[in-house]
Amino acid sequence: MIIPSIRVYGSCCRAEISSYQSRIDSFNEEESFRACLHFLRSRGYQTAVQATLDQLSQTKPNFNFESEFESRLYHSLLSRDFVKSEEIILSNLDSFGTGRTYKAEWKKVKNQKPTDQSTWPCERSGHQMVAFDNCFYLFGGWTGHSDLNDFWQFDAEQNKWNMLSSNTQQDNGPSPRSCFKMVIDRQLGTTNTLEYTRLNNWLREYLLVGAICRQTTASGAS
Repeated sequence: MIIPSIRVYGSCCRAEISSYQSRIDSFNEEESFRACLHFLRSRGYQTAVQATLDQLSQTKPNFNFESEFESRLYHSLLSRDFVKSEEIILSNLDSFGTGRTYKAEWKKVKNQKPTDQSTWPCERSGHQMVAFDNCFYLFGGWTGHSDLNDFWQFDAEQNKWNMLSSNTQQDNGPSPRSCFKMVIDRQLGTTNTLEYTRLNNWLREYLLVGAICRQTTASGAS
């Protein structure tokens, strides 16, 4: 029988531990004060709020309930001066971007179009795409002459298109369409498309894992 060993790394210096614990206790205490002050102010107990702030200014001179921006915005909203509130927000827009480290960047997917059109979606507009498990799913669209109802999967890891269905209507799926809506349920692994005609309003669901298309709802003439 193998008994696993557990090792704990850290400092045993009481002074160092006490310093960290003191900072944690101070932070939790100040957050508790802020929560209480926000609650009292939201209930209209302004006298209690001011009395608490006066007491804190003596016992905790470095305590900051809220920033000047937050105070000005709160009082302008409280007085329902929405024009002034908008001016306060617009004048502080630069501060909202402080500390951003990320940067959006476009990268071209290098995938040469093959000579065999059956392995690649044709040109289209008005289609819909959703992403699920490192794959993109493309359905429908308009060629300029007719609507489409082919269903494609693009595998981002293999950098490859796969046709799931050349005609979803034959697979008990949606009819040809463009300029529609399609959504993804990431927990169930399903896509949903809204199929609207003069006589029917159907919601079609496609199980990405089981590769099954089914009608989930139907209504009468509209």
